[in-house]
Amino acid sequence: MLQKQNKHIYLQHDCTMKRYIVIFCLIFFPGLLFSQGMGGGTVIDLETNLPIPYATIYYLDIGSGTLADSIGAFSYFGELPKELTIKVSAIGYANLIAVGNTNTGALDTFFLEPSHLQLEEIIVSSLGGKIQNQTISNIESRQVYELNLIQPNTLGEAISNIPGVYQSTTGIGISKPVIRGLSGSRIVTYLNGLRIENQQWGGDHGMGVDEIGIGSVEIIKGPASLLFGADALGGVVYFVDEPYANQNSFGSKLSSKFNSVTMGFDNTLSLRTAKKNIRVNAYLNYANHADYQIPNSLYVKNSRFKKTNAKVSIGFNRKKWVSNIRYNYLYNRIGLPGHTHEEQVHSYLFLSTEQNRKAVIPAQSITNHYLLFNNKFYLANGEVVANIGYTSNQLSEFDEKVSVPGINMTLSNGLYNLYYKGDFSNGLKLTGGIQGMYQNNSNHDNASEMLVPDAVTVDNGAYLLANFAILNWVAEGGVRLDSRVITTTAVFNGNDPINNTYSGVNYSFGVSRDTKKSTIRGNISSGYRAPQSIELLSNGVHHGTLTYDIGDQGLKSEKAIQADISYEYHSEHFEFVLNPFYNRIKDYIYRSPQDSTIDDLPVFQYKQANYAVLTGGSLGFHYHPHFIDNLHLESSYSIVYATDESANPLPRIPHSRINTFFKYDFNNSAKIKLKNVVIQHQHFFQQNRIAQFESMSAAYNLVNIGINLEADFRLPLELGIGVKNVFNEQYFDHLSRLKMLGLNNPGRNFYVNLIIKFSKSTKKQKS
Repeated sequence: MLQKQNKHIYLQHDCTMKRYIVIFCLIFFPGLLFSQGMGGGTVIDLETNLPIPYATIYYLDIGSGTLADSIGAFSYFGELPKELTIKVSAIGYANLIAVGNTNTGALDTFFLEPSHLQLEEIIVSSLGGKIQNQTISNIESRQVYELNLIQPNTLGEAISNIPGVYQSTTGIGISKPVIRGLSGSRIVTYLNGLRIENQQWGGDHGMGVDEIGIGSVEIIKGPASLLFGADALGGVVYFVDEPYANQNSFGSKLSSKFNSVTMGFDNTLSLRTAKKNIRVNAYLNYANHADYQIPNSLYVKNSRFKKTNAKVSIGFNRKKWVSNIRYNYLYNRIGLPGHTHEEQVHSYLFLSTEQNRKAVIPAQSITNHYLLFNNKFYLANGEVVANIGYTSNQLSEFDEKVSVPGINMTLSNGLYNLYYKGDFSNGLKLTGGIQGMYQNNSNHDNASEMLVPDAVTVDNGAYLLANFAILNWVAEGGVRLDSRVITTTAVFNGNDPINNTYSGVNYSFGVSRDTKKSTIRGNISSGYRAPQSIELLSNGVHHGTLTYDIGDQGLKSEKAIQADISYEYHSEHFEFVLNPFYNRIKDYIYRSPQDSTIDDLPVFQYKQANYAVLTGGSLGFHYHPHFIDNLHLESSYSIVYATDESANPLPRIPHSRINTFFKYDFNNSAKIKLKNVVIQHQHFFQQNRIAQFESMSAAYNLVNIGINLEADFRLPLELGIGVKNVFNEQYFDHLSRLKMLGLNNPGRNFYVNLIIKFSKSTKKQKS
């Protein structure tokens, strides 16, 4: 049976006569009979004891679920594990997270509490799934559809709406996440438990993950080395695929997006189906964008890009085993604006009165392959998870000749993660595991230059985490040991081969207290990041950023300590969040602009400060007034202040920002109905805390408007239309890599997003 968790009440309540009628129907109607290997039950309103029709029941462990019927009843057939994490949701109710028992004959009853705010989500990145307000680390979980109410240009732009998260861009085609002022190799990206490695040290190298098939994103702010290994010094971006189809159903979706600022289109076809014990998701995507337009009606030359993406996931399960095989192919061809051989650089050299999408050089050609084999085995008092993955990133940068790349590298990674998670008596849970990576970076012979040498990197780590819960309190602590060996195979730029070993011991400890009205958590954690070969040995032209980079073999590992506190107040119509942090990084490595040029390119040198301090935080609220039931007002303020040991500002720290959303939902039953209207206002404060040779960035305001409609025809349609940068604001984002060339961010953009859906039940009807 279900257990009582947090402030939700699930079972053992007195029932009204109507509830008995529901149970009677479940027992005596043949279509609702329970049998071996089946989960099922009813969904009930906690206040009225009436059934909740058409609620969604989602089984986290298998990535699929089912829908309740018109009397709140549901069933799920198959060889289900004994205990499953279940999420039950319905419009107008708070999400319910519980652990269900699927023993034969068990009848689960879920009581949902009426609420206008969805406060609870399952955190997948916590190794096995936890309720969001019971996590110790500061983790924000967002559904991708929530971030897309106003259509973003990229997935990176979508997640930059989360407090404390920004994006570093090169035009529109390249976007990298920035968490609390840290980015690049200090941020680790995961996709369904697979670590994504794609030369992320480069400012011109994107995130490596596209939006197709992504259901949610979890942002871990601050050092997360305990669970995710070396490099997760600044945080983790953890993407989770959208669920499989509900059992015994088939669904397809065709979406088409258009953006006026690039005259670009983005088309995606998805297919999802689920049978008794097997599930399949498949996606195909193609996008093509021309040069983007800036507010003065000119176009940024060679900011065009195109991409092709294919993705397939296959899931299957037995009673004590759940497995998923996932493969993702992603190809990008991205123009690199800002290329010139002129000694005096002016912005007009990179602008045009005509928009073009023809493939020219300089450009990047990037091919990614991601493969993950995920397995979860259920034991008597716990579970074992074994993830084995492989990623390949081929990066080619063309500068002078179409046939001869300036840089051509392939980065191959074999990854493993094996851990045991056990539940013991008196609220104690232990998680222990090993994790590692074998990485090989090789330069191809046809390249005219090498920016980094051929190198092999071997990571291995072991960790132990203890979690203890009693009443409303949760305490968690752990320790991890990591080792990294970097080996180069030949003399590079006059430097002898290296065989360097780096190691680190990290820890974390935190507590949280959750009550009906508030959640408070505090934690302290350490992080570790070894220098990469680009930082140690680079000495040459980086065509992607049009800079000359110089490394330093004497660099030491970075070590961080962060303190993080958060307070959340939540009631039926109001939520308030306060989250300050303090992060001190010893031996901080940074890329410093120099007052010199080599080969007519600005010189950047990798240097190391004794330490760096990053402080700041976020403050936000979500208001849903009772007297205007369909209105949502959500606003957040984010700030980062970063200095070195001499109190000098660090380079490329984002603006402080206020991000506000107004959303009004419409309720009507028309054949063509207005679903909601969303207005977003962003105010970016002036960034005048700048490093040497860095220019300040002025304050600016952006206003975006989105309108979302639904049409109930033979095939359901969804239509999103809107305008971004409504007032055609001319501005420079401080993290734009084109800012130093005097190239503005995009101007006014009209967008259209059309979605056509098809779904049907594949369950055979009884005669």
